[in-house]
Amino acid sequence: MTSTSTIRVHNVKGAKHIEHDLEGTHLYVIGGKNGQGKSSGGIDAFLYALRGKSVPKGVVRDGESEGSVQLILEGIPDTMGPHPKLVVTREFRKGKSASLEIRPVCEMPEDERWNSPIGAPQAFLDSLCGPQTFDPMAFVEKSPTEQSKILLDMAGVDLEEIDTEHKRLLEKKRASDKECSAAKYDFESAPFHEDAPDEEVSTDGILKQIADGNAVNASNQRCREELEKCKKHEDDCISEVERLMKELSEAESKLAAASARVTKGNTHCNGLVDVSIDALTQELATISDTNQKVAINRDRAEKERKLELCQCGGRQWPIALQKCRDLKKQSLSEANWPVQGILFDETAGVTYNGIPVANLSAAEQIDMSVALGAAFLPNLRTMVIRHGSLMDWDMLEKVEQSAIKHDCQLIVEVVTRSPSDESHCTVIIENGEIRNGTVLRSTDVPES
Repeated sequence: MTSTSTIRVHNVKGAKHIEHDLEGTHLYVIGGKNGQGKSSGGIDAFLYALRGKSVPKGVVRDGESEGSVQLILEGIPDTMGPHPKLVVTREFRKGKSASLEIRPVCEMPEDERWNSPIGAPQAFLDSLCGPQTFDPMAFVEKSPTEQSKILLDMAGVDLEEIDTEHKRLLEKKRASDKECSAAKYDFESAPFHEDAPDEEVSTDGILKQIADGNAVNASNQRCREELEKCKKHEDDCISEVERLMKELSEAESKLAAASARVTKGNTHCNGLVDVSIDALTQELATISDTNQKVAINRDRAEKERKLELCQCGGRQWPIALQKCRDLKKQSLSEANWPVQGILFDETAGVTYNGIPVANLSAAEQIDMSVALGAAFLPNLRTMVIRHGSLMDWDMLEKVEQSAIKHDCQLIVEVVTRSPSDESHCTVIIENGEIRNGTVLRSTDVPES
């Protein structure tokens, strides 16, 4: 593996002159009180050397004009060049951009090809150690959702498009179900008249019959009125006969004529038959109610048709959702999981040997996280743990055992509060320097 053998820090934030010798170590514990420069002279400096874009402004120690961080990396893989050992130097100057240089450490100083700086140094570092740093304990402390995202990214599995489509289908299904429920309610609550015909009844025929009957009846009435006139005239004639006996001859003649007309009128009127329109009038009154029932039944039939369409459309959603679930299952089954035993489960999140991370013992969590970090880092297998103070010393021993097991390095930062705490540390940072340590200048480079 590629490892970090030396870290040299010069005038970076709270650090003055610090040199860390990590050669042959799997666990390197940096201790000290808060505000003494242990982060500046340890994990922060290590990351500043590797990450160009993530270096903040103002990293040079107050009162100084320049600072630097230097790493010596060993075990560079053959696929990245012929140099097994490299010196990485990142220098900082106030008011200027940081500079980066990577030089090989070799045994042929006379050959410029073996001593020349490596081109595109930041791209070389990114390919060597990956775009991010891995903190095993930070991974354990993350939520199941965040753990799942990290693991899926490492496995090259992107479920965002599938999850988005699944969410879209669920929303459409909910809208469809809501529409179906409304359609079902409308249909079931709609009234129905079993005695109504399928179509509305026309009133034209009955109205014509009524009109014709009224015309006949009017004609009959005129006949009756004429008869009444004749009767009155008869009465007048009789009175005239009684009053005018002397004119009997003339009056009898008139009487005979009038009597003849009465006789004829009686004969005609006695043969007249009135048309009964009562039934037609009653039927006309019921047509409006009948047609209203027909309209209600037609509306109910339309609601039934709409319900059938909704129910037919609703049958497609389970198929589409199952297709999404099958696609996600296939993507997860075909994923190249970085560590044997670490998998992603939709319900449980990240699991290790079938057990959710939150249910693992502390030792299992540490072992899993270190294994994941070792797989996460392609070549430079140096990891950092910023909040080492959250672990007890027994847990730190387990961290070291996991680092040895998975052949990687761990730089751990802890806050020390007593001599007992300090006894567990590799170095103690005090006032920006290693207590009782020999510090080399940051510009010192091992002789070629």
